[in-house]
Amino acid sequence: MNNIILIDPQSYSNLELYDKNLLKNVNFKEKILLGNSKFEEKTISNFKFKSIYNYSDKKHVFKFFSYLIAQIKLLFILKNNKPDIIHFQWFRLPILDYILLKTIKMLLPKSRIVFTAHNVLPHDTGNKYKKIYNKIYNLVDGIIVHTNRSKEEIIDRFNIYNDKIKVIPHGLLELNYDENNTNKIKNEFYKNNNLNDKIVLGFIGSIRKNKGIDLLLDLWEENEFLNSNEDIILLITGSCKNDQLKNRIEEISNYNNVITDIRFLPLDNFAAYMKVADVILLPYLNISQSGVLLSVLAEEKPVLVSDRGGLTDPFEVGKIGWVIEPTKSELKNCLREIINNGNEIRKIKNNEELWTKIKQYYSWKDIGKKTTAFYESLLH
Repeated sequence: MNNIILIDPQSYSNLELYDKNLLKNVNFKEKILLGNSKFEEKTISNFKFKSIYNYSDKKHVFKFFSYLIAQIKLLFILKNNKPDIIHFQWFRLPILDYILLKTIKMLLPKSRIVFTAHNVLPHDTGNKYKKIYNKIYNLVDGIIVHTNRSKEEIIDRFNIYNDKIKVIPHGLLELNYDENNTNKIKNEFYKNNNLNDKIVLGFIGSIRKNKGIDLLLDLWEENEFLNSNEDIILLITGSCKNDQLKNRIEEISNYNNVITDIRFLPLDNFAAYMKVADVILLPYLNISQSGVLLSVLAEEKPVLVSDRGGLTDPFEVGKIGWVIEPTKSELKNCLREIINNGNEIRKIKNNEELWTKIKQYYSWKDIGKKTTAFYESLLH
């Protein structure tokens, strides 16, 4: 009997959607998700859920010990269940997690360990964790990545052999928001900000330097065509933990055509802002894959993306927007093109055939089949 235990310390919000969609479409007889206490849908017919992680709201040393205790619990659960596949989605403390992996290898030599490298290395850490991830990548039995670029990067940087890595796309994230409340928020926002006939450029989601926010802010401050243009709105929304960035965003909000809402957004607010925006801006400096991209594609939104990681993958299906190198000059020229050509935005939005193909490309059913086949290849 094939059985799998999926382990995700961050199984809430978008990551909860990923875990649920993946397990619902993986064809194994017994499926268990060991996840975070913030996981909302506790009762699911297709697989079992058990909460073992509750470190999220704790601080400093308490967060560490909470995670450590969870990993000890995990060891006992794995030893009792002896799953064929042990699939890790994220590692929160890589050194501790590497020790855990070594222990699992000793206790359960017949189990196969899979790791999904959503990012080749953790965001905004440079090469700080390169050595420990080199050990992790070499220790696990199989690695799943979402893009060919990520696969090539792992092979080049960590000398991992080709067959150990499987490219499986990240499915679209169809957010489970309240349609009525979301539309109410959207309509009030339109009315309060007089957005009729204006092009809204949206920079939404968690705000970090690797997402090219400094590039966008610099450009807006320097160009009157942008900061004095009454036909456009720059909408910047989402959480930001960097105080320097917060201050910069606060300063730029003094322009009449800039609207900001810097906080962790409830799901209905996030969805409302996504619907308000005509074009979503993703001028990322570096990334493997973007949850924001996969959310806005589900909403059939045109995007401006940089030629990084998996951001350009959907363009292989069709023209869903614009691709740039993340430089000031290219971003400036592309924004000018978008602003001067509103018909192109409408053309992309209204291309039903294109969006049908996008949804087929990112089908969770196909992703489940590919993941199942990869699991089975490791067991034979």
